[in-house]
Amino acid sequence: MLKRALFTGMFLLGLLSVKAQIPGIYHLDSMDYCTNVNSSSMVAWVGTAGPITTNDIMDFHVIWGDASYSSYPGHTIYAYPNQSLYVSSFYINHTYSTPGTYPIKIIAEVTGVWSDTLFDTILVTNTCGSFSGQVAIDNGDAVMDWNDLYPAGTPLILTTPTLTYGTVTGMYGSYNIQNVDHNLASYSLTVDPVWMGTNSLSYIAPASGIYNINPSQVMNWSGNFLLTCNGIYNDLSTNGYGFGFRAGMSTGYVLIDVNSFSCDGSPANTNVSVTFDPLLTVYQTSFPSHIVTGNTIHSNIGSLNGNAQYIVFFTVPGLTPASTPLLFDVNVQTSSYTETYTANNHFSIQSEVRNSWDPNDKSTNVGPFIDANVTDEIYYNVRFQNMGNDDAYNIYIVDTIDAQLDLSTFRLVAQSHPGSYSIDPATRIVKFTFPNINLVPQSVSDPLSQGYVRYKIKENAGLPMGSVIENTAYIYFDENAPVITNTTQNTNAILGTEDMLDEKSVTIYPQPASSVFTIEGIDAASVTGLTLVDMNGKVKMQLKNVSSLTGINIQDLPNGMYLVNINTNENTISKKLIINH
Repeated sequence: MLKRALFTGMFLLGLLSVKAQIPGIYHLDSMDYCTNVNSSSMVAWVGTAGPITTNDIMDFHVIWGDASYSSYPGHTIYAYPNQSLYVSSFYINHTYSTPGTYPIKIIAEVTGVWSDTLFDTILVTNTCGSFSGQVAIDNGDAVMDWNDLYPAGTPLILTTPTLTYGTVTGMYGSYNIQNVDHNLASYSLTVDPVWMGTNSLSYIAPASGIYNINPSQVMNWSGNFLLTCNGIYNDLSTNGYGFGFRAGMSTGYVLIDVNSFSCDGSPANTNVSVTFDPLLTVYQTSFPSHIVTGNTIHSNIGSLNGNAQYIVFFTVPGLTPASTPLLFDVNVQTSSYTETYTANNHFSIQSEVRNSWDPNDKSTNVGPFIDANVTDEIYYNVRFQNMGNDDAYNIYIVDTIDAQLDLSTFRLVAQSHPGSYSIDPATRIVKFTFPNINLVPQSVSDPLSQGYVRYKIKENAGLPMGSVIENTAYIYFDENAPVITNTTQNTNAILGTEDMLDEKSVTIYPQPASSVFTIEGIDAASVTGLTLVDMNGKVKMQLKNVSSLTGINIQDLPNGMYLVNINTNENTISKKLIINH
């Protein structure tokens, strides 16, 4: 937070990074003032010759807003070659005892000659604790060294009396949980026990698997976890997400993670297949040795030990309506080892065609309708992009979890940059924090201007038919107003109709339809009704007596994506219809 007082003068050089030639008192707030901690800001001054000149002495006085006062006298005024004047930057320090926003006043003066004043604010919080370290899987000598495996993506959970914090490890198994409330009575840090159990791991150090941290250590605590396998565990898994799909442009893509984890370090000769929406065309991909058959990409990525990431770019036909859903199915297989756990060999990705002016979005891996008879685990992807003209230094995302989701099952899956999260169980707010992310603007680099966070969570068991799960994220770039994502919406409904009727035999054309559409592959006499539902789950058209499945009029419906529910005496078939007048 860089603030100045109004004064005629030139540009400040040196330690402060000032973007324009604006004179006066400069106050660079480090934004990390914390209760009961001696914190610092930076102050400097620039100006021109007038009543003051080179080698004069400038004194600074700070009124901190909590009934305290500091003086910083004896700063020499220097001159640049162009005769503009400056005082070199220096630190001012203060300790606040109570959180809040404090109005401060900084006065610069040359005694008896001149003075200038800057009014500013300082935000003081309790959240300045940090926890860092590494997670390693032992190579057999029970000593943490560089011969061990340091897995990325290992989830850690920090439990406190009021909040739950967490993160996932990055490169070299490193983790860093920041912005932790340092004024709490207890702190307990562990590797996610669900992840430990799924991967058949146990602890070497600490033996209990839990660090109980003394509150006096919270300001800068560090600790490592050394794990060992119990028996042989082999697992090949995949997940991913998609974004950037815009009609008529080849910017849309899916990013696919493939991970091979084996206790004995055995690599997996891995085959990947990606079935994509027939609406799309493959533009290019990083998959090696791949072939495209119909709407499926097949690739043998070779020997894999650890994590690999691949990208597939697609073109979207022009005039495709915004919000058109896009579906992708990813499958991985290996014959190199026998897998202990196979449920994660398949992953479904749900994306959609976005408006070109909406670079920040949220999506799920499931469609707008989910099976009411299954307790689904939903993956949420929140994507953000810096569309400004300067770096984004600090980014955080606020996400309120729908009451119909089980907060205890929340798990962070992946994130694009180092960061951590906190969960407030009382408000159900999850806050993802990316301090010092320095995200460049799109004008500098489109790929480097983007980031994401991905998490999973289960819906509550036994939700009734028609329950709607909604979710919206608020993305904050530095001190700007939040960017609000689209709202995801998933409705519990009766699915699984393919078991009762060969749904593949039923088709709807034309796609897109402008005035009428036709249904083929089913006898009109067996149809008891038709319902068209938009992507918000609202019924937009309903026909109870259907005498013909040819030339069904949709001229009064707006453009967009719809589900056509075809009701019969035995079941309901749902088919996709795009309307574009």
